[in-house]
Amino acid sequence: MSRRNLKFDVSPITSRFQDAETENVYQDFVLERTMRFDRIALGLGAFVYFSYGVLDLITLTYGILAFSLRMLGVVVILGFVGIFQSKKVARHFENITTVLVIMTGLLINLVMMLEGNYHNEYYVGLIHVMIFSAVLLRTGVLNGGIVALSMLVGFIFSWSSFAPEGAILTPLFFLIGTFMTCIAGMHIIERIRRMDFQKYVQTELYSEKVQVALKQEALRVEQMENIFRIFGHYIKTPIHQIIGNGDLAKFASENVPEQEELLDSSVQEIQTAAHSLLRFTTRIMDYHRIDEISPATFKECSISMALDNAIYMLQEKFDVQNTVETVCVLGEINLLSSALDELAQNIIDFAVPESTVLVNAYEENEDVIIEFQSTLATAFDPAHFERNRIPVEKSVDYLSEGHKLALGVRIADKSVDKMGGEIKFVVKDDNLVCTIRLPAYRAEVDLTTRESA
Repeated sequence: MSRRNLKFDVSPITSRFQDAETENVYQDFVLERTMRFDRIALGLGAFVYFSYGVLDLITLTYGILAFSLRMLGVVVILGFVGIFQSKKVARHFENITTVLVIMTGLLINLVMMLEGNYHNEYYVGLIHVMIFSAVLLRTGVLNGGIVALSMLVGFIFSWSSFAPEGAILTPLFFLIGTFMTCIAGMHIIERIRRMDFQKYVQTELYSEKVQVALKQEALRVEQMENIFRIFGHYIKTPIHQIIGNGDLAKFASENVPEQEELLDSSVQEIQTAAHSLLRFTTRIMDYHRIDEISPATFKECSISMALDNAIYMLQEKFDVQNTVETVCVLGEINLLSSALDELAQNIIDFAVPESTVLVNAYEENEDVIIEFQSTLATAFDPAHFERNRIPVEKSVDYLSEGHKLALGVRIADKSVDKMGGEIKFVVKDDNLVCTIRLPAYRAEVDLTTRESA
């Protein structure tokens, strides 16, 4: 069970978490941190038990018998100290120690009954056992109550067998008062322990959120640094072209008026470099703008409208066969249009000029399918697209050369992914098929998305 789903309501009676899964997680948490100390406490209990045996041997009429029984108990306790090294057994520490404490109390009552001397204040041993179990053995409120009840019943039965009438009232008063105090202490301690556990879990979850936020912020800073590096790399060449061709145009106009061809060529180069610079800066900002778009702003988007510019781009270069149906998706129209424009540009870069390009859009089950099919002019490796789906985190991702796919397809893939869809490229013979799958628009889906956002 995820710690994010834990329910921290504590029972006012047992001081345990009311939710069983939460209580199990808490017990595992305690086990990991206290198993060693639990074994030490149990070993200390064995030592105390041994000291009782020595006292029995010195003071009691049936000292040898009592000492023998005590030693048997010491062996049993030490055996469990060793067994509790196993986590499977240690999970039952509370119940096992409860049984051991009950056996200890019964033995004390048995010794008192065998001795038959009500002047011997041996019942103090019951108080000692109860305090020990409450403070060191974390038997819990419910099990502590069972221990107290078993020792009280055993005490009443034991003293009733030999003590005169009325002699039991004073020790019984002290026993009940001490046991109730111990149980109240157990109740408080168990609640405090679970409150500490709740604070620990909340702190841990908050720490995880902080770590995620720090990583995101570090990534954002790195991306911004990369953007500046990239601008420096890509802007440098167009600026040099603009400056160089501007100098040529100025020289031609001032010194060689008859060189009209040189002047026109320089102006054209300036325009080309300026358009290249504008296109790159627009695309790089579009790529990072995607992170700022919230699904809460998504609404009904017409595929026909989103495809308008992409189809226009393709019609300038190819024979476009358009079979787009009237279908809608839940998304952001500018985001979707940008993705489709980039995919259209990818076709322009890779397809045979003036060939036929098929554009199709239809609804399938609860999705909308958009397909571009074109004839390849140059080799295209779909695996190359998969490599370029990795989010841009380093400037070297932008600076790869020898292909025209990197940034455009990243924009398209990131945009479609933001709207809950996916893009696939498949090469069949000489044909490239690009398939975009997006969730179809449903009014109830739109409402749910807005409420959850």
